Amino acid sequence: MLLGVDRDASEEEINSARNFLLQQYAGYEESEEAIEGAYDKIMMKSYSHRKKSKINLKSKLKKQVEESPSWVKSLLGHFEVPSMDVVSKRFALFGFIAGWSIATSAETGPTFQLALALVSCIYFLNDKMKNLARASATGLVSTCIATYEYSLGRY
Repeated sequence: MLLGVDRDASEEEINSARNFLLQQYAGYEESEEAIEGAYDKIMMKSYSHRKKSKINLKSKLKKQVEESPSWVKSLLGHFEVPSMDVVSKRFALFGFIAGWSIATSAETGPTFQLALALVSCIYFLNDKMKNLARASATGLVSTCIATYEYSLGRY
């Protein structure tokens, strides 16, 4: 038993025991170092225990997918989770386009921003599909549908 506290002692109890012992052995350098060392050891064990006991969402979701019906597995097999690098690049680019559109739409309208968004969309689709013609067609059709929906007021 380090510092005179149980293994399941709270952080407040550990700090109280440490402070009490530091006051009691004030001026005794070796004792103070031993108290600080014991305190560090307890806190590191507590930290590693808390870290291990956290819910691992990735493994929990993986387990749920493994236990799910075959049609769910088949459906999820069609989706791919992009890396954070890909997500952050796309978020930054489209965030910039959105901010720019808001800042300059009163002056010229969103024509240039829409064209830039379309080119960006085609670029990212081509990166995924590895087929420029298919990516261009998908981007153009999506833009046309969105423009039509917007003109009808369904946005």
